[in-house]
Amino acid sequence: MQTVCNHVCSSALPNGSVLWLDEHANVVSPSLMFVQMAEIISLPALVLLGYELCGNYARTPDNPARGAVLDHIPAITSVGELQEYVDAVVGLTGITKARLALQYISDHALSAPEGLLATMYSLPIDELGYGLGPVTLNERVLVAQDEDPLPGRSKHRYPDITLGIAPVGINYDGEGHIDFRGLVQAVRLADRLEGDKRLDAQLALAQKIRSIREKVVDDNRRDRELIVSGRIVFPITKEDLSDDYGLDELTKQILKTVKYYYGIDTTEYESAFANTDLTRDRKSLFEAMWTPGRADLSSRELW
Repeated sequence: MQTVCNHVCSSALPNGSVLWLDEHANVVSPSLMFVQMAEIISLPALVLLGYELCGNYARTPDNPARGAVLDHIPAITSVGELQEYVDAVVGLTGITKARLALQYISDHALSAPEGLLATMYSLPIDELGYGLGPVTLNERVLVAQDEDPLPGRSKHRYPDITLGIAPVGINYDGEGHIDFRGLVQAVRLADRLEGDKRLDAQLALAQKIRSIREKVVDDNRRDRELIVSGRIVFPITKEDLSDDYGLDELTKQILKTVKYYYGIDTTEYESAFANTDLTRDRKSLFEAMWTPGRADLSSRELW
């Protein structure tokens, strides 16, 4: 088969390195695959892969940077399992890079944008990241001290990403966060129908408006509750990430907040923006990994 590249491994592999599928085929385990990929892809791409393996989404195998993403699936492994395997295996050339990458990977990414943002904030500055890790993904934060919070109020909140530099974080609001497309469809349907069907469509439209308004109200409550609990969480949108240097601008705002509210010296991190070469290369790396972006790096250079 022209699409298959054969490899011979003469090293002894830990138990569970190869998984039995059926009488015709086996497949390497996620842990062995992670180490094997460390031999052929860049460190940022390997960290991004680690977030996928330890998260609840899957990229398209033949087009990981630009293909569709499957969400809401169980994680195939964890950082702990990958670490145990890397500590046990010997003789594979990808071990050193795999061990390095695991320093920047965390469990529980629920979406590809979360995994990408976590990659950028975990990677050190000299690897074209922001160096603000380690990050924690979807951490449960207690925001209501009462045993029984008010009706309709949440007892816990789950910031998408909490940074290691200070109690600050990021919530990613994608296109589907507020269902504007569903609202437009409901308006068009209510205008097109007649009679009882029109009345039903108008009721559905009113419900759609209420649900969108409730979502906006809940987002505002979430932000206030997190602030009261001692966390400042910045919302970021798809449009922010698609803008030139949009993530840089958000990070500068985060650093100003960290410096002003928590008294932390951010001089080291500000070097990520002072160096024009680093800024340019970081932008190229981000665009190569950001699905709606414009890739300046070839797939060979990244993957």
